[in-house]
Amino acid sequence: MKPRGSDYWKRLPTWLCAITPWLLLAVGVSLALHVRIGLGHWPQPMVEDYVTPAFKAHFMALRVAFVLALYSFVPVWMLLLCARTLRASIRFHAVQAAAYAVGWLVILILCQIDPWRFMQWLAD
Repeated sequence: MKPRGSDYWKRLPTWLCAITPWLLLAVGVSLALHVRIGLGHWPQPMVEDYVTPAFKAHFMALRVAFVLALYSFVPVWMLLLCARTLRASIRFHAVQAAAYAVGWLVILILCQIDPWRFMQWLAD
């Protein structure tokens, strides 16, 4: 029987792929707070522009997190599952897929109900 600690390290790489939407959400919320604190109010779309070196770095982190969340889960997760040592039960990996899907669902809902129009400002 394997020690419990080895199970943790066995499952960590696949969980890192599964939580990418949640990391994207965390970076997005921190960017929104960054802009809110920097301006002193929520930005108005097509009226205000907020450009600082810190904002540019934070926005780049958001772009990287978006690319990782969008493109890393399916191919990287599938490749990781090809390695027999990283596979667990089907039920365990179904939970990972559900965590990924729910993360994207939360992001889409938050973008739709954005009362401060931050996403509209960010897309501007």
